[in-house]
Amino acid sequence: MAQSTKRSSAPTDSRIAIYRGLRALVFVLALGGLIKYGCIDTFPVVTDQMKPSLVSGDRIMVFKGAYRGPLSTIFDPRGYHPVVFEHPNADDAIGCLRIVGRPGDVVSVRQGMFHRNGVPRLGLSETAANCERLPPAYSPRDWTAPFRLPEKGDIYDLDTLSNRDAVFVFGMMRQERPSKDVRLQASLEVDGKSANDYIITDFVLYKGRFDSIPDGLRSRWFFWNRLEEYLKSYEGAEAVSLKLTIFDDDGAVSRYKVGHRFYFMLADQWCSGFDSRYFGPLSETAMLGRAVCVLWSFENDDAGHRRFRPDRLVRFIN
Repeated sequence: MAQSTKRSSAPTDSRIAIYRGLRALVFVLALGGLIKYGCIDTFPVVTDQMKPSLVSGDRIMVFKGAYRGPLSTIFDPRGYHPVVFEHPNADDAIGCLRIVGRPGDVVSVRQGMFHRNGVPRLGLSETAANCERLPPAYSPRDWTAPFRLPEKGDIYDLDTLSNRDAVFVFGMMRQERPSKDVRLQASLEVDGKSANDYIITDFVLYKGRFDSIPDGLRSRWFFWNRLEEYLKSYEGAEAVSLKLTIFDDDGAVSRYKVGHRFYFMLADQWCSGFDSRYFGPLSETAMLGRAVCVLWSFENDDAGHRRFRPDRLVRFIN
């Protein structure tokens, strides 16, 4: 009897072990899926614009629940946190920048220094000390006129906006209305007559027909300011008028009501960073999460070989 019991229990024990192993595997996979698609994710860093906090080759951990869902009221973006986001001007592109302005704040850049509500933020401008200072109003890197970050419910009269504000509002509308065909159209008049077929010949940023300016330049407000200066220097014209109009599926937009909160983002590398000084405010809906730490990092050496960086292993991001 004892031998018979022993022989029959062996396959039973094996089945139980297999069942428990499969159950544990399913649990681990389910937990990994919840972490991956619910709370935590990882992203690669492909630029050095947040150096030294982040460098190209880092793999960072991101807390995805910080700014979305029920935890968003607890982790509301308040300080100078680095945030991973969907880039407003590039499809499928992921960026990481630092929050420096909240809804209602007035932000500006003067003499290569960022100001919030009239107060210079010295900690963010230290990297500008080694930059070449450009003439006033020459570059968004050094000069950006004051801009009040909109609060939810604010209304813009688009017919009264400057070139810079029109491009900023265009970017905000694209973020809030991703399903609509929001586009920016420029019109040119010279001496009261339409001149959209005007051929730009010696402008440093673009050469060609005015009505054929590529989309990549249309979303950069500084391009329009420089182009307007160039057109007004045209000797044969007494009056030059450049107007930016925003269109959606329903036609020209004259009024726009803000539906989300928007934030101003800056790169730690002041001189080379591409941030809100160029593309405008970032919607809360574009934020994927808060960058928490560098998990690991690799770099390519002079011979082109991939090399592990042990000094960047599990480094928390300030």
